[in-house]
Amino acid sequence: MLGISVTYSGTYKPTGSKHRARAAPDPPPLFDDTSGGYSSQPGGYPAPGADVAFNVNHLIGDPMANMAMTYGSSIASHGKDMVHKELHRFVSVNKLKYFFAVDTAYVAKKLGLLVFPYTHQNWEVQYSRDVPLPPRQDLNAPDLYIPNAR
Repeated sequence: MLGISVTYSGTYKPTGSKHRARAAPDPPPLFDDTSGGYSSQPGGYPAPGADVAFNVNHLIGDPMANMAMTYGSSIASHGKDMVHKELHRFVSVNKLKYFFAVDTAYVAKKLGLLVFPYTHQNWEVQYSRDVPLPPRQDLNAPDLYIPNAR
């Protein structure tokens, strides 16, 4: 087209001209890089391939971070106490322990029962003094360890 070539750098240079356009210098960055972990490249970005690691020592020395960590841990312990209190109010942990009283032999037998249910003959729960035996002693006892399709 008319003998004019344009390069991608944004500078205009006509062909055959004796004058060359100078490249404009990079504008100064808007903000200084104060992060400490980044390289001093224009724009405040790390150099390609540079390791940008989180500096834990910087976080530990920060008083606001220490205050936030202390506040967060106090909230977590308060929440844990509330959950523990409310859980005991609705569900007895001792009653739950009955349903999880299993051992390795029980698990193997129960899985065999679930895979081959037609080989099992007696499906009644056994009792001792009007209390059902724990799952470890009775294969038919209800448990919360292995889901059952009864």
